[in-house]
Amino acid sequence: LFLCLLLLFYAGTYIQGRYGLAGVAMTQWLLFLLPTVFILWYARVNLRTALSLRAPTFPSLIAALLMGAGWAVLSQQLSVLQDWVWPFPEALAQEMAKLMHFDDAPVPLLILVLALSPAICEECLFRGALLSGLRKALPTWALFLCVAVAFGVSHLIIQRMTLTAVSGLVLTFMIWRTRSIFPGMLVHFIVNGVAVLIQTQHLPEAALTITNKALGEGAGF
Repeated sequence: LFLCLLLLFYAGTYIQGRYGLAGVAMTQWLLFLLPTVFILWYARVNLRTALSLRAPTFPSLIAALLMGAGWAVLSQQLSVLQDWVWPFPEALAQEMAKLMHFDDAPVPLLILVLALSPAICEECLFRGALLSGLRKALPTWALFLCVAVAFGVSHLIIQRMTLTAVSGLVLTFMIWRTRSIFPGMLVHFIVNGVAVLIQTQHLPEAALTITNKALGEGAGF
């Protein structure tokens, strides 16, 4: 975990600033997933066990779909409430948008990079290796809190950390309860995917009317 966070802080910010959306993808696959898998392999840890690569049950997938849809809506609303209390700096938001070049990217590519890649790579690190590694060392409440805080800190921007940590609690509960990483990946993908569709205004017209009215200027990642 510390290796991945160091790589993210020192290399990830540079890569994302230089290569934009491609840099985001490189950060996920090369700085999150690759070191995680390599260290587990080098330590001769069983990958299937460490990453909770168990086949999900049908009820757990249905629960993930429902939880993902619900949390996607609730987290967007919470982000608006947070902006009232602790607004995201407009200058920083504009600078990030300029660096990432999101406006020029097709929606399927945004979904691939901003929804699918984090769902796989971040879950393998936080709710896979970290969760399984600390499961026997900490009581359940401390385990959840540690994984959630680490997930929040990994996003680096302080205004995002609290809500991201809460999302981490939701994802941690899903994987802890099902003992499979795949329902957590599905929830993560749905939440990020809905955020992309709201930001790019690619939801159905009726849904856009509701979300834009509810979220106003707060809609976004």
